[in-house]
Amino acid sequence: MIENDLLLFLFIQLVGFCGYSLYVASSFQKSRFMLLVIEAAGCGVVALHWLMMNMEIIAWMNLVYVYLSVVSLAVVKYPKARIFLALSIPMIFVLTAASWEGSVSGMIAIIATGLGVVATLLAVFSKFCADMFKLRALSLISSGLWVACGLFAGSLSL
Repeated sequence: MIENDLLLFLFIQLVGFCGYSLYVASSFQKSRFMLLVIEAAGCGVVALHWLMMNMEIIAWMNLVYVYLSVVSLAVVKYPKARIFLALSIPMIFVLTAASWEGSVSGMIAIIATGLGVVATLLAVFSKFCADMFKLRALSLISSGLWVACGLFAGSLSL
């Protein structure tokens, strides 16, 4: 029984590692399109990780990030879809507030969420961020904070 629990724990950590690796890798993409595609994939895998850790709110936050990235891709091609992008922002912050329990991991999650949202919005509205370095820096800082959040929340996904 202990052996099965250990294998399950290691599998969950492997899923988290893969998801966070994708999320971090998205920061280094040369195009905004690939950044958003890889970010969406990473957030989807990270959501699965958090779901397996029985932390549903954080899983939902990551699924909203997937939504944010997918809608961001649509907005680039169909600017009228911006309303759907605007809907994702309150969803992320409501879920962030719902997960707040006064812990260090909660505070880190809130900061990571804010930076992640700003980075994704900059990826969409490129006229505000012609310099991809700023976008990558924000995205990479957000990625690092999410990893720290996982460590403080008891997920050893590194």
